[in-house]
Amino acid sequence: MNGALKHILFVTTDSDAVAVFNTYLNPNEVRVSNFTSGMGVIQYIKQIGEADLLILEEHIKPLGAVQTIHYLKDSINYSGEILILSDSGVSEIQTDEGTFEVLKKGFDKSDLDRVLNLLSENKEQIVELDSKPYSLSYLSNLSDGDEAFIYESLKIFNESVGQCVTEIENLFQQGNYKEVSNLAHNIKPSFEMLENSLGSTICDQLAHSPVDSSKAEQVELLKKEYLKVQEYLKQDFPDLFKTI
Repeated sequence: MNGALKHILFVTTDSDAVAVFNTYLNPNEVRVSNFTSGMGVIQYIKQIGEADLLILEEHIKPLGAVQTIHYLKDSINYSGEILILSDSGVSEIQTDEGTFEVLKKGFDKSDLDRVLNLLSENKEQIVELDSKPYSLSYLSNLSDGDEAFIYESLKIFNESVGQCVTEIENLFQQGNYKEVSNLAHNIKPSFEMLENSLGSTICDQLAHSPVDSSKAEQVELLKKEYLKVQEYLKQDFPDLFKTI
C-alpha cells in the first residue's frame, strides 16, 4: 500500500482482537488507535477529525454500533468508511444511515486483506466536522422564526432539563430506576427540539429499556451531553445565564 500513513479507529473491548489485527498490519503504513467505548471515539473524532476507516464492535457500550453511527452521521456529518465488527454471521448490517459491511470476529488474513484494500481505495480528504451539539432549525421552523419563542424554549431547556438531569442522577444512585425512566421519557422531547440526537437516544434507552445498575454510563453520558449543550448556549446566548 503506497501513499501517506493510513489511520484506523478500532472500537472494541476485545484486546485479543486488537492484538491479532495489529499482527497483519505494517506499522509504517497503517496506524491503529483503539477505543473501548463509543463515546471515546466520538470525542476523538470531534476533536481530531475523521480517520481513513472506523471499525465499531456491534454491541460496543454505551450505545452500540448502530446508534453510534447514527450519532456520528446525524450530528457531525461523519462521511468516512465504516465497518461493523460482529460475530452474528451476517455479511452486512442495515441501518437508517445505510448498509454497512461486517468484519467477522475471529478474522483471518482474507478479512484483513479486505480492510487493506478498502484503505487503498480511500482518497485523501480533509473533512470539517460540525460539533455544535444543538440546532435551532426545528424551533425556527415551528415558530416561523419567532425569536422570543426560541429564546423562551432555550430558557426552559437550560433550567428545567438541567434540574431533571440532576434528579435522574440522584434517583439512579438511590436505585429508583422507575422514576429514572419516567424523567428520561419527559425530557426526551427537549433534546429532540434542539436536534441533539445523542441526548434523545440516551433518553429513549432509559425510558424504554430496563434500567438497572448497568446503565450508569448512559446516565453519566446524558449529564455530559446536557452540560455540553449548556456550554454552547452560554457562548451563543449569554443572557440566558444572567439570573442563574
